[in-house]
Amino acid sequence: KIYFTTKDENFWDENKSLPFTISNLRGFRGVLQMNRNSKWQGIITGLRIDPAENCASSYDTIYFGEVAIQR
Repeated sequence: KIYFTTKDENFWDENKSLPFTISNLRGFRGVLQMNRNSKWQGIITGLRIDPAENCASSYDTIYFGEVAIQR
């Protein structure tokens, strides 16, 4: 999941999150439409990526190459 905070709600919670699925061991390359969450508006003040949502015990999947926000 990706969690976010906003200027008006500067705290982490499930209402400000978006799940995503990694379908192969090579990772995820793509675009997440964060505006699928209605709270994604205003000034975004923080991002938190939780890679342990769907992890595998035999493969270390925790690394990030590029993370960007496009508006």
